[in-house]
Amino acid sequence: MLPFGLAPRINAISRIQGDARWCVTLLTSRDREAVETLANDAELTNTRRKALQKQVQQAVEAELQYYDLDRDPVIVLAGDTWPAGVLGPVAGQIAQSYGHPVVLLSREADGLASGSARSVAGIDLYSLVASQTNLLTGFGGHPLAAGLRLPTAHIDCFRDGINHTFRQQYHLPTPSLAIDLCLTASQLNRTTFDQLKRLEPYGMGHPYPRILVKGAHLHGRYNKNLADAAGQKVSYVRTFLTLQDDTGPIDGVWWGHYSYELPQESVDVVVELDFFMNSRHACNPRCG
Repeated sequence: MLPFGLAPRINAISRIQGDARWCVTLLTSRDREAVETLANDAELTNTRRKALQKQVQQAVEAELQYYDLDRDPVIVLAGDTWPAGVLGPVAGQIAQSYGHPVVLLSREADGLASGSARSVAGIDLYSLVASQTNLLTGFGGHPLAAGLRLPTAHIDCFRDGINHTFRQQYHLPTPSLAIDLCLTASQLNRTTFDQLKRLEPYGMGHPYPRILVKGAHLHGRYNKNLADAAGQKVSYVRTFLTLQDDTGPIDGVWWGHYSYELPQESVDVVVELDFFMNSRHACNPRCG
């Protein structure tokens, strides 16, 4: 509940509003009415954060179609309208998807650019960023993540420099995805869900189990945009689908994707198992 429920909403407040005092008030106030108002605002802010994050991710992926990963294995991209508060999560998603370290920057009106960087296993991103201190006005972080700021005029030199250092020190590891279980669709049931819950809490250092389903077909049923707390739709979509193998079907949700992105052929699918009862779904794997 904490890592996947409460924490993202608290984190969204500082990322989108830029004021962590709101979080402190939410967690410490004894005024029930004020707390309820802040909690609703946090939910609204988190929904907007998802929409902004998806927009930036789509913009980054569009630029990556023309990016030479062989020449520049450390991805360095900058945008004029990218909200700085969501660059870290987007960089993490891109790093995981592409298997490359990622630096995303937002150009600002004062001639500076600030942003976030995320790495992949085995690559000390902090040391790579630190190797370019002569181009930076500030930076900080640790081996897997960093924040930085530099003049926009230095971005191209920074990209060249960090990639030169990378090529001297590293070879990219083969991208991999750790699998915890290999199950059939029929085994994605309430019994399995209850057994996995006994291993909670999940979070950093103890991630939610990834389950591999081999030879599955994915059939999209419909897309649906999320709505914020005020009932307004935002541009963050989810696709409701049916996963089916030789043992039977199960309903699921693919977050942040459209049904036309589903593969037509049989595929091996990695899912996370969730379970809720309502008029439509018996259980709900989150496909990735």
